[in-house]
Amino acid sequence: MQLTPVIVNELDIGGQLNKATTSNYRSEFSLLLALMSQDVRSMAPHSESVEQPLIADISKEDTPIDHGSVFHQDGLIAFRLQHTLKPEALVNRGSRPFGLQQAIENCDIHVQQKHNVSKLPTKKLELNLVDQIQKQEQMLNIVI
Repeated sequence: MQLTPVIVNELDIGGQLNKATTSNYRSEFSLLLALMSQDVRSMAPHSESVEQPLIADISKEDTPIDHGSVFHQDGLIAFRLQHTLKPEALVNRGSRPFGLQQAIENCDIHVQQKHNVSKLPTKKLELNLVDQIQKQEQMLNIVI
C-alpha cells in the first residue's frame, strides 16, 4: 500500500527525477525516464549489462581497473559514471589466496624463488664441450 503518490501529473516528473538522482534510486529513475520517452521499447525493465567482478587477478592482468584518480579529480558523480561504464573489482589479488601468499613471503628466499618460478626469467646456459673443459681447467688451476 502506497500512501503518497509518486506522480500526480506531468509537472511532478522533474522533481521526482531530481529526487531519484540525488537519492540513488536507479529503478525509479529509469522508470520515470521510460515514461517520458515516446519509444515503447524503452519501457522494458532496466537491466545492467556489465556486472562488477568480485576479484581481479593481477598476475594475469597487467593493469587492473582503478577509478581512484577519477574520484579525486572529478568527484563522486564522475566516479559513479566511470564505475557504471567499466566496473572495477572489489578485491585485487594474485593467483594465490592471501594467507598462502603471506606465508610464502615470510619464508626463506630460496623457498620464495621455488614458488615464484613464473616470475623469474629462465636462461639456459649453453656451453659446448670445449668451453666446459676450459672452465674446468681454470677451476683446477685455482684449486692447485
